[in-house]
Amino acid sequence: MFDSKKNLLIIGGILLILSSLVYFLMKNKNSKVSDTKNGVESEIEKLTNDEISKIFPMGIPSEFGEEESVLDTENLLNYNEFSDKLKSGEINFVWEVWKLRRLCPDDFKPDQCNDVILKHIDKSYTPPDNEQLKSLFKDYFRYEVAIRELELPSSNKFEDKYDLIKKKRLEILKDENSKLIFGMEEAKVEFLSIQKDFLESSKKLSGEDRVKGYEALKKKTYGSFYENMKTREDTYTNYQTEISLREDDLKKLSPEAQTAQTRAIQEKYFGKDGAERIQKSLEEASKEDKKIQDYEKKASEFLSQNSGLNPKEKEDKLQEIRVNLLGKDEADAYIRRKELDEALNKIK
Repeated sequence: MFDSKKNLLIIGGILLILSSLVYFLMKNKNSKVSDTKNGVESEIEKLTNDEISKIFPMGIPSEFGEEESVLDTENLLNYNEFSDKLKSGEINFVWEVWKLRRLCPDDFKPDQCNDVILKHIDKSYTPPDNEQLKSLFKDYFRYEVAIRELELPSSNKFEDKYDLIKKKRLEILKDENSKLIFGMEEAKVEFLSIQKDFLESSKKLSGEDRVKGYEALKKKTYGSFYENMKTREDTYTNYQTEISLREDDLKKLSPEAQTAQTRAIQEKYFGKDGAERIQKSLEEASKEDKKIQDYEKKASEFLSQNSGLNPKEKEDKLQEIRVNLLGKDEADAYIRRKELDEALNKIK
């Protein structure tokens, strides 16, 4: 169940399903969000790679910019509602800033765009909400100026760079505002750091205890952000994590029990329909793998029995065998994979 070939089959099957689901979901959403998303993307494109690494140290998330800012909708949040949603992780402050930047003309500089946002808040809100919101945004704008100018070490170690970014945040921002703006991101970074220790220290525990302990650690580290962080997690990544945490236990089971246990975990994350599609994909991939094994066996026998043929005759006959066993398209794909493997081996 856990040899490398079958792992690849599992991954391939799930990715096929998830890719299809993502495609259709995004196709349906595009008509609603394309204008907003494009506006946000045009602002992001103005940043250099160095600026992106400082402003978005965790990377720009895939869902970023897909909706309007909560401060630019018909049902506006007051300051208390806005800050409560920041504390729970329901919204992300930095994302809201960049969603609002779509209000700015393309040729505006950062400080000009910041003024547009502050005027938008003044226009949309009355005291004291407008002043409280503007104070938070002004704090962030001051931080953004400072972080753009911050010199980070040439080291590729993320932890070193992130520690400097956190230090700069505390220099520029009040502790309360720093937590409102960056609390959720910093909780995620902390969890990514301490989970390594958990994975190592929990190796002797049962798979069930490891899964429960992992989730308890996540809940403790995320704190008030936990529920909303879970809604943003990648389903496939969570599936892989649970399989990994239970791997030692699964290896001890019979093949039939392994299959049943793995199927139960697949249903947990992808539902019965998803698990059924995974199984069908695995069966199809297994059939293709068997065809390739049959071809390579016949090819080996042919070459050993016909060593006197010239290279062109050998290749013509091998192509004939490939097409007969694999079909024309898969035969061509097989050759492309082999050529790629050879090219990669030469690089090594």
